[in-house]
Amino acid sequence: MTLISSADFKAGMRPFGAAVNIITTAAGGQFHGVTATAVCSVSAEPPSLLVCINRSASIHDPVRAARHFCVNLLAAEQVELARRFSSSDEAARRRRFEGLAVESLKTGSPVLPDAVAAYDCELVETVESATHTIFIGLVAAMRRAPGNVDALMYRDGQFGVWSPLASALAAE
Repeated sequence: MTLISSADFKAGMRPFGAAVNIITTAAGGQFHGVTATAVCSVSAEPPSLLVCINRSASIHDPVRAARHFCVNLLAAEQVELARRFSSSDEAARRRRFEGLAVESLKTGSPVLPDAVAAYDCELVETVESATHTIFIGLVAAMRRAPGNVDALMYRDGQFGVWSPLASALAAE
């Protein structure tokens, strides 16, 4: 089978909008985290979700070792936090949690302040696929921000927010 090029695939994926999340875990006495958009629900019965993490990412091995992770859905105002956790610079990686008043819910994974929602997961399954590992977790605890907070989205290399179509609102 002939496949399209990696560059063509990436260009084709740019129009896909996705929520911006920071995946966190605690392992070896340290907090670890990375910005990710490859997150989705798996099932409501039992409540579960998955995250796709590159095996070369700094959080990959700590999630596997700790067997828990938290998906922190970022608010629209948290662009700088998304950038902080996406840096590949080693010194910047060590400072990711500086100044953050993190909490934990059940597993010990860090819950970030002001996140729209935090899904604290116990790792139950891993699937290796190409360069990534798909981590599937059961949601052991969840916290959601009060009110209607806009989630941070990412599309075509830019941050933004979701808004309903005027035509869809008129049809209601």
